[in-house]
Amino acid sequence: MIRAGRAGAAATALIVAALGISCSSGPSYSPAAPEAAAAARERLSEACRKAWAPRRLKALYAVEVSPVVGAVQRGFLSLFWDGRRLLWRTSLPMAGQVGEGSLERGAASPGGLASALSSRLIDSDALSVLLGAPECPGSAPAVEGDGVSYRLLLDGDGREAVLGPSGRVIAMGFPGGVQVMLGPGDEVPARIEVKSRKGRAVLKLEAAGDWPVQEPGPVGAE
Repeated sequence: MIRAGRAGAAATALIVAALGISCSSGPSYSPAAPEAAAAARERLSEACRKAWAPRRLKALYAVEVSPVVGAVQRGFLSLFWDGRRLLWRTSLPMAGQVGEGSLERGAASPGGLASALSSRLIDSDALSVLLGAPECPGSAPAVEGDGVSYRLLLDGDGREAVLGPSGRVIAMGFPGGVQVMLGPGDEVPARIEVKSRKGRAVLKLEAAGDWPVQEPGPVGAE
């Protein structure tokens, strides 16, 4: 696997689940000019195509959850993605047990890791966080800007993506006020930081790389 170095960091929906994230304030946006909106939509489409392109990868993250009340929790999260399904396993206790399971691309009902965030989330929401971008929108999203970044409103339920000056996805929002901050990386997000009135959480990317076909995923998650 490819070592990420000290600066490398990432997170997943697991962080939000551990803290019970609620919505947070952000920049002040206004409708973007037509030309800027069209460019933002194209940059988002490029990011989506790259994130969801057929590939096999694995990643390992160190997890630290710092709630306002209670002790800091630390553990690890391993991911195995085959382009359709993501197998995950964490040593961080979830409901008092070691968590493991899978996320299916295109799944339309709550379940597993996604439902731990909010009853309004689906597997694809959690996958979007882990892969660093939503699936390509089926229709042109509304675009708002703040002079530096652009926010694309993906649906009427609270799903949104924010593009930074480089044109890469730097933040995402989901139903129920779930908010995440992304630090783009090569294979998967290099950093995600989650904050809420209940605490703060960070996952640090330890390693990421190709997942050979002959190598099995985590036992119990398949």
